[in-house]
Amino acid sequence: MVNKKKLLKKEKNKKDKEWAIAVKERFNNGCAICNRKDYLNAHHIIPREFAETRWDSMNGVAVCPVHHKLGNFSFHKNGLWAINVLKKKYPEMHDYLVDKICTIEIDRDKESLEKLEEK
Repeated sequence: MVNKKKLLKKEKNKKDKEWAIAVKERFNNGCAICNRKDYLNAHHIIPREFAETRWDSMNGVAVCPVHHKLGNFSFHKNGLWAINVLKKKYPEMHDYLVDKICTIEIDRDKESLEKLEEK
């Protein structure tokens, strides 16, 4: 008998890897900040817990370890810096993600209201 949870996890992992490859290719396999080519990571701008954008390649940026998590100017340690980088260097991506965030929040608020009305 096939375990459905294992199959779902395997499918998610496959899609995560495909997403990471697509994100890195969008940035010519180099860090979006310093263009470093080794040890490249794909970072979600909108957290991957949001299903709506988890595998959207526009919701990702290719970064080296320093600009991902390690440096003071990294996507994990300095969100304001990250937003400004996107706005200045990648305005189309920034605007796209701002629209997505607004849509996600509106949809979630709508769902919450509907649940309250059901009670």
